[in-house]
Amino acid sequence: MRLLLLIFCMFSLSFAEVIQSVKVNNITYMSESLAKDIINIKSGEKLDYGKVDAAILALYKQGYFNDIYATFDNGILQFFVKEKPAIASIELKGYGTQSEKETIYGQIGIKKGDTYDDIKLDKALETLKQMLEYKGYYGSVIEPSVVELSEGRAVAITLNVNRGDTIIIEKSYYEGATKLPKRKLESLSANKQRDFMGWLPGLNAGKLMLGEIELDSLRIQDSYMRNGFLDAQVSNPLLSVNMTNHKAQLYYNVSEGEQYKVSGISFVIDSEHKDEITEEELKKDLSAKIGEVFNIQNVRDDSQRIKLKVADLGYAYVAVNPDLKKNAEKQEVEVVFHIDFGKKVRINDVLITGNTRTGDRIIRREILIAPGDIYSLGKIQSSEIALKRIGYFENVRIDERRISEDSMDLVVNVTEGRTGELTFGIGYGSFYGLMVNASVNERNLFGSGFGASLYANVSFGGDFSFYNTSRTSFFTATQQAFNLSLTNPRILDSKWSLSMNLYYSRYLNYVYTQQSVGGGFTVGRLLLPTLRLNVGYDINKTDTFGFYNLYTGQAQPQYQKYYDSGNIDYTINNPNWDGKQGQGQTQDCTTNPSSCGSITNKEFLKYRTQGLWDRSYSGWDNAPIKSSITPSLVFDNTDDYYFPKNGNSTTLSLNIAGIGGDVYYTKLYAKTGFYFDISKWTKIDLIARYKAQGGYLFRYSPNHFLPLNDTFYMGGVGTIRGYSSYSITPLDSDGLRVGGDGIFTNSVELSYGLIPSAKMRVALYADYGILTYHGANGAANFKQYGTIYGNSSILARGAAGVAVEWVSPMGPIVIVIPMLWYGPTDPMGIGPSKIFSYGTANDIRASGGYLTNYPSFFEFTMGTRF
Repeated sequence: MRLLLLIFCMFSLSFAEVIQSVKVNNITYMSESLAKDIINIKSGEKLDYGKVDAAILALYKQGYFNDIYATFDNGILQFFVKEKPAIASIELKGYGTQSEKETIYGQIGIKKGDTYDDIKLDKALETLKQMLEYKGYYGSVIEPSVVELSEGRAVAITLNVNRGDTIIIEKSYYEGATKLPKRKLESLSANKQRDFMGWLPGLNAGKLMLGEIELDSLRIQDSYMRNGFLDAQVSNPLLSVNMTNHKAQLYYNVSEGEQYKVSGISFVIDSEHKDEITEEELKKDLSAKIGEVFNIQNVRDDSQRIKLKVADLGYAYVAVNPDLKKNAEKQEVEVVFHIDFGKKVRINDVLITGNTRTGDRIIRREILIAPGDIYSLGKIQSSEIALKRIGYFENVRIDERRISEDSMDLVVNVTEGRTGELTFGIGYGSFYGLMVNASVNERNLFGSGFGASLYANVSFGGDFSFYNTSRTSFFTATQQAFNLSLTNPRILDSKWSLSMNLYYSRYLNYVYTQQSVGGGFTVGRLLLPTLRLNVGYDINKTDTFGFYNLYTGQAQPQYQKYYDSGNIDYTINNPNWDGKQGQGQTQDCTTNPSSCGSITNKEFLKYRTQGLWDRSYSGWDNAPIKSSITPSLVFDNTDDYYFPKNGNSTTLSLNIAGIGGDVYYTKLYAKTGFYFDISKWTKIDLIARYKAQGGYLFRYSPNHFLPLNDTFYMGGVGTIRGYSSYSITPLDSDGLRVGGDGIFTNSVELSYGLIPSAKMRVALYADYGILTYHGANGAANFKQYGTIYGNSSILARGAAGVAVEWVSPMGPIVIVIPMLWYGPTDPMGIGPSKIFSYGTANDIRASGGYLTNYPSFFEFTMGTRF
């Protein structure tokens, strides 16, 4: 029988048909050649029905087909497939903001372009329901709608969500808990009792998070461990829910035990490594303190600090395991850190990825560790911060790739960011009028690390560009500014830097027009990764002329005394002049000044004043030349270029004028900013900032020329937001704006991440500052500025409000909306200071004085780091 069966099989095989060709019909999702590779049946083979079945199964497993069958006729093996329809669209209705929907689409496992089947849809519905429950919505109903398109080749899916109700934990009970307040007990829990007015931002609304409830027992126990209760035990939760009103009660049983204090801190290190680091070094800066209440979080943080210290010695794979030795009788615990050093690790290679524009060497020069170096976690972290700080990249991450027990690669992952701004703008402001500006600013030119900037700004047509009096009528641009600068921050990839700039400007101040042309260069040296020394030289020629009060349109030629010598005769419009009485004769009021106040029939009043200097500095030919050298120190260990969350940025400079030229003084200036990320305590994206600046001008002699524009003024972004830019100044005995010889301003800010994905934040701020000046009784004595002569006085201002901060496609933008002011409430700014708001600020603006006390209601700036 067996022999007959074998003969039959051999006979069948000898006569099996040969496959002449293989075809796949109705296929669109994949190429026919790929399908044939999956089928794995070639022309010339003999037909094998078992192999055909395996081919059909292999195709089906690809997930693209609802049905597959095969035919064989005249040597042609054909596979016919019925493809699953494609998902043409998927839409979520009834729940979620647009950003929430985008997150949901990415998580439910079904998306546009996928093939459709019922199993995928069921999984998507289940995932969506779980996501809603995780958000605290229970009993949600999701009704899918599947509409066929293109004769069944595609479908449009709509998920209609009827969101369920939230269950609110109305009351939570902790039986046996007496030693910790409930707020501290629940501080780490996802499920906790609803706060009073819990709907307010920052308060707990009491939503039930069912997916988290099993872990809350451990979180509560951890709260006890953070407060010294090492023996605390917490039961599993018991949840009682009333589905009629969707209110819940939450119950735990707690055994607290006793509170422990730290009796000692010790370290266990093997003899091979004991000499590499001392116990004193390991104990330095630890959070756990002997004699204080034990806190498990301090132990965790200290483990990381110890790990960092040892890792900086080259032990990348160090393990730190804390152990607790309890003394239940004394309620004391000794913390013992077991340190396993492992082997010392060297860096095998530093690999850079993600830089599509910036050259590798630009990145490598910021990295403080190189191939062949001993591993240092501190240097790796500092390198990551340094790369973020230069502002070339949107994201930076340095990963460690283990090669062996004693070597590793570092992989520097960067995402190119926006380093340049090309802007052209047209705007309007009440002071400068129509503003037309264009700029090209690139901090990373062609990925070379070079910086280049070309800026032009022309403004005209503002409130103060057109004056029309009986004597003078003219129209002029309120501002013209042009600047070209080039910077190489790392010459030949060394620690030296060089920058050069040329500039020209002409603009209207509140009381004069100033025209300046100049240039300079700065040489710098990187002393430390966060500390730079710069020495700059600048030379310019500045002409000051056109003395008018821009608020009243009245000429103020008395300002000429600050740029001239000898007797200066000038005339001004008589405020009491009545043109109907006819033309009068000009009177020389210098002989009898007291009579000028009552003159009503003289169109002009003539005065004489005394110039302050021994020569004239009026007119372009006589304009003073300022030649100065400025050494400066710049420290910056902040963790981001635009939005630092931690660190400090400080600049200290000394401007020494008198390296030739006509201007002699020394100006000391310092500016600092401290940044604190407080989200780790508040769980809200908050950054606290403190910024301050101070400066003083030292003069060698009262007879040395001092330009008005070189003194200090306050107001506007950078000093006191809420007052018009540079409007805050002391006045001399004639009511002239002269600035101060010293300045100190500081501000406190609290910045909240409004739309983190768009890099937009909103900040509350409070600014306060003072100007110092020589003089008494509110009148400045300009010649004594910066000297040891005469009395000193101060002028104080403050403001508070809201600022919107945004890194826009055009560059960083700040919009400031002041709300409260501190200062005098009279227009001349000479009365007592008080806090006031919009009503009083509007009265001051409407009064028309503005010389030193002009509140602003809106401010805007671009290109400023936050």
